[in-house]
Amino acid sequence: MAEYMLLLRGGDEPAWAGAEVSPAEMQAYIAPYRAWLDDLTRTGQLLHANRLLSAGAKVLRAAGGDVAVLDGPYTESKDIVGGYYLVRAAGDADALAIARACPHLANGGAVELRRVAG
Repeated sequence: MAEYMLLLRGGDEPAWAGAEVSPAEMQAYIAPYRAWLDDLTRTGQLLHANRLLSAGAKVLRAAGGDVAVLDGPYTESKDIVGGYYLVRAAGDADALAIARACPHLANGGAVELRRVAG
């Protein structure tokens, strides 16, 4: 078994960052994710998952022997990594099947799949 990181980029998430969203709307949006995660948990494939916060994010770059600390990242919203899943899979084909089933794709987002070294 190998470990894979699924990085979630962009997507048409509800505007709950600045708008009122009813509990029913939020539950309807989250339900497919919860079902997908429950399945991965039941099969022992989910190792870890979390959402990444934009507030307070920093980018560090080496510059002339010093380290510059910048606010950011400032990228197009479709390129922002908003969360991740660390999963265990039997191989690349199994990992691709897990990634293809991720509800984030149905919400207009992209899923980057990377095998973890080790």
